Amino acid sequence: MSRKHLLFCFSAIGLLSAFASCKKYPVDEEPPVVIVTPVDSTTLVQFTGLIGVDSIKLYENVNNYFNTQINQRFTATPPDSSSITFNSTLKQTNSNTGIFSVNKSTLLFTGSNPSESDFENFFQPSSLPLATLLSPNGITIEWVDKTGTVWTSNGDQTGSNFNIITSEKRLVSGTALMDVKCLFNCKLYHTSGPMLNISGRFNGSFKNN
Repeated sequence: MSRKHLLFCFSAIGLLSAFASCKKYPVDEEPPVVIVTPVDSTTLVQFTGLIGVDSIKLYENVNNYFNTQINQRFTATPPDSSSITFNSTLKQTNSNTGIFSVNKSTLLFTGSNPSESDFENFFQPSSLPLATLLSPNGITIEWVDKTGTVWTSNGDQTGSNFNIITSEKRLVSGTALMDVKCLFNCKLYHTSGPMLNISGRFNGSFKNN
């Protein structure tokens, strides 16, 4: 057999093998479509950034992480003002480690709850200070690491910043929430004296309740 005929035979066998290995679908059946949602979708509550030398990525509904909003409230009798500190936390089910939390304080109001307009205005895009015990108005960031050690921000430092880039209100079962996207950079402290640098992006939801 000539070399030309041999090449033709090998090519034909290769084509038949490739055809036989392909999954066949009936004429009236389409191949399945796989839709992959990117895990870093900007619609998710999330923290992505650096804590110390570690790259941390936490996403709501991924690896059993979920978002909670547990606010701290002081209620006064009118005409005195009540106050509220808003919280948004990412934590894992049944775990007391790997917890990331942001508090924003302090909104003053009268009545049982802040009005929706006051709540919405409180989360408008802006550059915010980092709060301290003596100056509580601003942002407090808390991180519980894998050993259970609690790290907390404590006021502004050289180069620190916290910026709300965008904010949007939505209603869930009649309750107003503010979805914010933030960029920040600061230091976290532990009671025994060590310090951690933290920087990154936080997309959070805060609830008016």
